[in-house]
Amino acid sequence: MLCRVLLLCVLCVVAPASVQADALARASLAGLSGSERLHQFAMGQALLANRGNPALTRAMRVSLRRGGYYHAGPGVAVVSRGWQVEPVLAYDANINGGFLNGQFRVHGLTFDVDPTRRALSGMVGGARVLGHMRLSYGEGRHLDLRGTVEGAYSPQHRIGRARADVEACARNHLSGWNFADLCLSAGRSWRSLAVSNSGAVSMSFSRLHAARASEHEFSVGVSRRFNGTTAQTLLSMGWTAVWNRAVTSLDLTLGAPVAGQTVLRERLHASVAWRWQDRTMRGGIWHQRANGGSLLGVGRADRISGLSLSVQARPNMTVELVHQVTRSSFGLFNENRTGLNLRIDLARR
Repeated sequence: MLCRVLLLCVLCVVAPASVQADALARASLAGLSGSERLHQFAMGQALLANRGNPALTRAMRVSLRRGGYYHAGPGVAVVSRGWQVEPVLAYDANINGGFLNGQFRVHGLTFDVDPTRRALSGMVGGARVLGHMRLSYGEGRHLDLRGTVEGAYSPQHRIGRARADVEACARNHLSGWNFADLCLSAGRSWRSLAVSNSGAVSMSFSRLHAARASEHEFSVGVSRRFNGTTAQTLLSMGWTAVWNRAVTSLDLTLGAPVAGQTVLRERLHASVAWRWQDRTMRGGIWHQRANGGSLLGVGRADRISGLSLSVQARPNMTVELVHQVTRSSFGLFNENRTGLNLRIDLARR
């Protein structure tokens, strides 16, 4: 059993002090990866290098219990559940879901966008409520249920926006450090000029691997995504690595064409996270291409590039700056968008 193998690591020979310290540093940093499995794996490697470390052993037991590795009996057991509330305070470049550009040209003709269809920008404030429950149905196998509801309002324009999302993921340990997941998700977004529905069904496989001074998670998956009446198949590949001083990730998504629809064809995203003076720092950069549709007889192809930087201002507060540039063959969709988000962890239950 995986949990027994990990806990037997404390019987291993003590490694040199520098190796012990590096392994502990990676175990701490792995929490920034967003991957519970990679965090567990890094803690397991730290146990190999730090025989009998009581704090690390306790942390590993808690993590394994949350992952359902101690569920050996029949039936379903509730492993964890809870909810939290977060304030929403952000600068939104398109609160109402309108067009950012007021004019566009087609076949040498200039068209003006109806002023009532133009995007409205400004500060919005509101709240976000998140809930989760984890049900274990076998050793190393559990069902994650998550839901999010968010609402925000702009006093300047006297309009609001809202969004709701739900997700169910069956996460399964196969053997060793190999896993398979099946996820279903659905969402709905409300803005004054646009209401949209989305959903997805996905299957993914992941494997974890230890190198000399790093831990790695490799994943591959296929999904069927729905956006309104459009359905598209996508292939995704990911690599996340924990080093002694940082966590890096690289994700590639390839989308199948959809006749008559402008859809994502390729997306590449890279990110890095690290700690500086006990503060979490994150940086990201991405580029994507979409094509396939047309408007007024003009084919549409979009290229989107962006970058983000977030800083943990306080233990429960993160400030994030995002800038994204869209260049389209159809000028109406050209954008230069900058956003500022303030995330606060207000309460947990």
